[in-house]
Amino acid sequence: MDYDWGLVAIVEWPKRQNLLDLTSDRDYEAISQHRGAGLARSMLIAMDQSPELLE
Repeated sequence: MDYDWGLVAIVEWPKRQNLLDLTSDRDYEAISQHRGAGLARSMLIAMDQSPELLE
């Protein structure tokens, strides 16, 4: 698959659970279609920090 990124946003959450809570929040669900409608393609990729980068 070819990824031609126009914009990338990196967000750091205090805990992974905070992100999971957001995606199941009713207020977020009510407006989430606007994010999807404004983008040709979007991806949400959950990642952990590399211990080597923390040194």
